[in-house]
Amino acid sequence: MNITTFRRYKLHSPGLVYEIRQAGVEVVEADQPEAVVVRSDEHTCYEQLLKATRFILGGAKFVATNPDGSYPTPEGPIPGAGAIVAAVQAATGEAPDAIVGKPNPKLFELALEGLDTKSERVAMIGDNPWTDIVGAHRVGIKGILVKAPPLSSGDSEVPTPDAIIPDLSFLFDPHHTSL
Repeated sequence: MNITTFRRYKLHSPGLVYEIRQAGVEVVEADQPEAVVVRSDEHTCYEQLLKATRFILGGAKFVATNPDGSYPTPEGPIPGAGAIVAAVQAATGEAPDAIVGKPNPKLFELALEGLDTKSERVAMIGDNPWTDIVGAHRVGIKGILVKAPPLSSGDSEVPTPDAIIPDLSFLFDPHHTSL
């Protein structure tokens, strides 16, 4: 299927709309779309969840940007894309047909494409073992976990990072030379 023929509905996000249009995909606000793209957005409202639910139950593909339930901020965790995905999943009884972001290996492969170095010299630094570390390991790069509050998942075992660091403050220390 030619991606330029897809008609998508998105949950509110100007940045996501821009990226989807840059890929040659038509974004629609009405009619039955071929796919609904769900991502994290602080402006998501009940009406958008309702439309997404109806479109998916009407046959639209359910696409998630990533399954992160939350992400850290200085004030504490805030809902991530996975929280919105979970709401749509609960309403429809359907799991996403595709997850296009972490831990999808394609995302990591695209990031590696532009680098002029060997993959063994590359590491993913992230706060979620189920998306950041798993995604890194799927493409053969190191996964470094920034210590974050305990995460919950249906999995009983947390993916093992190659290293754990307490925070990213060392990035701003001119005297620090390595992990």
